[in-house]
Amino acid sequence: MGMCGMFRNLFGSNAAKANKERDSNAIGSLPLDNIDESKICRNKKICNLHNPEYLADKAPKVFQALEEMRTYSELGSRLYDWAKRANITFSEKEMDSIGLGGPYVVCNINNSITLNVGVIAHELMHCIQRQEHHCESRTSKQDTRSYIITGKGIEAGAVACQLRVLYEMKLNQHPEYWDDLMENNTKFKDKKGDEVKPMEKYMHIAEHFELGFKESISDGNSSSEAIKDASTAAYNAYFRSQFLSNGYNGLYLKEIISELVESKPDDSEAFTFELFEDEPDDSISDLSISNNSLYKMAKLNDDDFLIHNDIQIPLDDKILFGGDNLMRQAFDYVEYSKLICSSFEINYDVTKSRAELIEDSNPYLAVDLVEVSKVLKDKNDKRDTLEVMNDFAGISNAEQLTLDFYAPAKNHTR
Repeated sequence: MGMCGMFRNLFGSNAAKANKERDSNAIGSLPLDNIDESKICRNKKICNLHNPEYLADKAPKVFQALEEMRTYSELGSRLYDWAKRANITFSEKEMDSIGLGGPYVVCNINNSITLNVGVIAHELMHCIQRQEHHCESRTSKQDTRSYIITGKGIEAGAVACQLRVLYEMKLNQHPEYWDDLMENNTKFKDKKGDEVKPMEKYMHIAEHFELGFKESISDGNSSSEAIKDASTAAYNAYFRSQFLSNGYNGLYLKEIISELVESKPDDSEAFTFELFEDEPDDSISDLSISNNSLYKMAKLNDDDFLIHNDIQIPLDDKILFGGDNLMRQAFDYVEYSKLICSSFEINYDVTKSRAELIEDSNPYLAVDLVEVSKVLKDKNDKRDTLEVMNDFAGISNAEQLTLDFYAPAKNHTR
């Protein structure tokens, strides 16, 4: 893949074609009945829901969380049934996050059973996004802001699913799962060795969920309609979360830089115009961003979505970056680098983009993304992506915290 290559979707669907007679309440295209037995993995050493005893032995807290989720939440029960039909595997292990999902679900072995309920619901939604609806895909051929919006939409859909399961359990007289989130009880150490509370960043989104539910009930709506109103409120709140933007934007920045640099010719010594000699891959089209594509990220099946279809693409940088001016400028610089990639020459657009960066006093113009990528690959280096770029640009982290959103960074270099 050339310099302009994209992140390919590595997660092919393992779902069977839709059965016209399937239960309309089933998630996705997998039928409730007439399951193709040849597609069911019954290997006794595979941790899926066809081998409950093995799953309970190898991942006991995950197994117990699955049982509680299916028992006390209507959506949780549907997620459980889908995971069984889709042969989703589950495991628990030491890791620097509380969970991972996509082609499988992994929970941190130190998670409590109560925490795992929400984590599993979240990660199963990622599985559904990828395997059923093929929307769990970001591509480096997107402009950088579309990349951010895609990532936010994917995560917002999973958070809406997670909160709905926990709140349904609360409505069914089991509030301890929701309360565990709102009381912010979970702690673990991140890759820097700092003690963090990973659910803290979701608490205000949960507050929007609960407020949306209560307001909808007060307006005379049914519980099912109120749950959807609440999920929509949480989905929209996710996009406006500064706390979540700070973390995920750094991840997206790292992904885009890595893809750009890793696809360059191996014998190149610098990230310069001469690198961009690859032919574009015309066989791969960009992933479009629209209101409908964001709506699809909260899709359960053809007729059922977690949220209302009134989603609007965020076009304001304050929503995408909050008050983090340097993060915005880092993305602007990477966008400029991508433009060089797609242009294969120093043309008008490249020249204009560079002039805009200079006008904005973008501090990253001299930063070598190849060197940045090398540092980001070093597992012993605990700095995040923006910290690395700031160090290459000569910007201190203390100064970064004082920057106003619209203020250029030229006076904040060492």
